[in-house]
Amino acid sequence: MNVFSMVASAVAMLTSLSLTRLLSSMVGVFLARLEARVVWVPVMWAGAVFVELVQGWWAIIELESYSGAWTRGDVVLLLMVPLMLFLASALLLPYPQMARGGSLEAWFEQHGRWGLLPLAGYAVSGIAVNVSLFGTALVSASTALLVPEVVLPLAYLAMRSRAARGVVTIAYVVQILVSSWLLSPASY
Repeated sequence: MNVFSMVASAVAMLTSLSLTRLLSSMVGVFLARLEARVVWVPVMWAGAVFVELVQGWWAIIELESYSGAWTRGDVVLLLMVPLMLFLASALLLPYPQMARGGSLEAWFEQHGRWGLLPLAGYAVSGIAVNVSLFGTALVSASTALLVPEVVLPLAYLAMRSRAARGVVTIAYVVQILVSSWLLSPASY
């Protein structure tokens, strides 16, 4: 097994665990919909993470083009990307299911919103990987697309207005869809 295969396997395993956790939590929220109050904001953040996970899985193929020697630092830096998405996946929605009579909004405000910190960390890690491993300039189109992915989750955490948080959530989802589309090759 070559180094690329080992690194790609580790990234794929973390991505798989993240997808499993996120999808299980989404099913739990769906199943609790008749017994608990479900709101759209946490579900939208979880949907954005789903898009990021799929886009990240697609991007694993690009690791093969890395021509440098893999160092421990490179591997740790690269593993931070799916690790941040795993933490976001684990924190955003209740697992395995919401409590009867509970409120997703209350749960998200108390626990789930902390998943937005690793979500911002995911974008920071992505910028660092692009710059460090792939030689992307810090001031570049790809960085410009990732900066809002750092700022918007942090802005959500800083805001108290429910309406403003809703706007930030929608803006983040739109940003993820646009950046995933633009940063992912159509084919390999």
